[in-house]
Amino acid sequence: MNPLTQTILTFVLGGGLVSFLTAIITMKYTKKQAEANAMKAMQDVYQGLINDLRVDINDMRSERKELRSEIEKIKSEVDNNRKLCNELKPYKCTDLSCTKRKA
Repeated sequence: MNPLTQTILTFVLGGGLVSFLTAIITMKYTKKQAEANAMKAMQDVYQGLINDLRVDINDMRSERKELRSEIEKIKSEVDNNRKLCNELKPYKCTDLSCTKRKA
């Protein structure tokens, strides 16, 4: 028998071909599994980012609501102070004989 033929037969019948095919299939499966795991990890990162952004948005909305109420309070105080200033303007003059002074 030819040494080349003997080597090929030994390879095929000795399980070398089956082992080779199994290795190729296993490598493909392992590669696909690794890609799937990487995609899942990326998906988890993005989902965490989305959750963090939602929490931040809710916090900003509540903070904005609080600031609006504070602004309304400040506007009310400013209006009250403006009214008081307008009431006290006639008394601005310290000269008691001034014609602009309110009696």
